[in-house]
This record gives sequence, C-alpha cells and structure tokens, in this order.
Amino acid sequence: ICQGLSSQLNVVILGGTAPFTYSWTPAASLSNPTIANPVATPDATTTYHVLVTDNASVTASDSVVVIVNAPPAAPGPITGPQSVCAGDTAAYSVVDVIGSTSYSWTVPLDAEILSGQNTPNLSVKWGNTSGTLIVIAANDCGPSPQSGLPIVVNLPPVTLNPITGPAEVCKSSGATFTTSNLGPPDTYNWTIPSDVTIISGQG
Repeated sequence: ICQGLSSQLNVVILGGTAPFTYSWTPAASLSNPTIANPVATPDATTTYHVLVTDNASVTASDSVVVIVNAPPAAPGPITGPQSVCAGDTAAYSVVDVIGSTSYSWTVPLDAEILSGQNTPNLSVKWGNTSGTLIVIAANDCGPSPQSGLPIVVNLPPVTLNPITGPAEVCKSSGATFTTSNLGPPDTYNWTIPSDVTIISGQG
C-alpha cells in the first residue's frame, strides 16, 4: 500500500470449534485487534501476527506483511550546462532515483525537449528564454519534490547603431569611429580597407 492508505486483513478458519477469539499484534495501527478482519493503517512496513483460539482452547497462529511504499525522494542535482546560447542543444541528467518509475521534465516556454522525457537523461534545444529546468520523479504512490537548475540563455547582439565618424579624412591622418549596442556583445569586429591600419579599439 502507499503511505496513508489501509489494508484489509482477514483470517480464514480451517477446522476448530466455534466460537473463535482473535488477538492481533501490533495493535496500534489496527482498527480492532480482536476481530477476524481488522483494517491495518501502518506508517511503515509492518508484520502483523494473529493468534486464534477456538472454544476448546486450541490455538493457531499466522502472520502477514503489509509493505508500505512512499513517493520517491527529490531527484539529486541536475547536471548539465547552465549557460547556453540561443539555439544550442544540451544534455542534462539526474542520478536514477530509488523507487521511481517515471520522470517528468519541464523546460522554459520556447525550449524544446528533443529526447529523454520520462527518463533521467534529457536532451534540450534552447530557444531565446532563460528559465529553470525542472524534473520530478514519481511512482504509483505519487510525485517527488521537484529539483531545478537555473539556465541562462545568451542571445546574439542586437543590431548596431550607425557608425559615427568623419566621412572624409586626409591621407595618412587618423580618425575615430564609434558605434553602440543596446545589449553589449562580447566583442566588436571592425573591418577596414586593405591600406588602413587600426591603431586601437579592435574588439
């Protein structure tokens, strides 16, 4: 049974002289330890013993094990890259959770799961949105707490503003040219005519 649920126990008598008396142990998690068919609601796996006595004081005993299952524990840390570029494909995984039978992964809105849903290993194609990668393990008794990994999606630079600087220069003289970007990229790559030299600012 799952935690919080009950199991109907029952004694079937073969032979003996009625009436019969019943004594079940441990009694704490039973609805009534003196009847043939008590309801057991154990918090953990428990072995129940029953002693039956007939009208001639002849006794017989038996036992039954009620196994109590629980939802799996939260998956361990998710491994995989936390910083990706938009459009990248990346692999993520968790260590297999004991007692789990399935896994449910959730990705940010415009990311795409390529493979691995319902397994501990996932392949994701990232869109443009940063967010948290989430996984939950589950079994017949319910879901685990979730585990998450924050992911930063790096976007390519936005369009540059127009280059400013002199439209005409004297031969062998210097000039400064400037541009700007709303979201600064990692590097700027300047291209110049073949007979011009960059003094500073490349990058």
